[in-house]
Amino acid sequence: MEAIGKSKFIFTGKVLTVKKFKSVQEIRGKRSNLYRVYMRRVLKGNEYEIRDSVKQDGPMDTLSGSTLLAERQRARESCSPSPRPRLSAIFLSDGVIFDMNTGLSPRFKLLTDPVPLTLYHLDRINAAVKGGVIGCRESNGKVHSS
Repeated sequence: MEAIGKSKFIFTGKVLTVKKFKSVQEIRGKRSNLYRVYMRRVLKGNEYEIRDSVKQDGPMDTLSGSTLLAERQRARESCSPSPRPRLSAIFLSDGVIFDMNTGLSPRFKLLTDPVPLTLYHLDRINAAVKGGVIGCRESNGKVHSS
């Protein structure tokens, strides 16, 4: 939950491709995941700041339908599966990486691995963005936060 507070941008989208590569900014050369994402909806952040870093494919008045690059630095090294293409997910980013030296396209720096897009996760993130209490009421009336 603290990643939601730290994030500058939160948006939903569909993963189009996933590539593993060694990040230029990491000293030790840890592997990163580079996602190409079809953006659906912005939950948090200024759309005008995002507009500069996406490839506008849809109508000019909305970001829905645009594609962007998102990088998850130091991607998980475990055996658990990484997000795959065609997965609809929620992306939490703390800003955009501009790398003028290598000429790479601007990409969003992800704080966490993409969160699968389910009603449960979407409700929790929307509540956290709006400042609501996340939790459930116990039988004695106290709020139990998770």
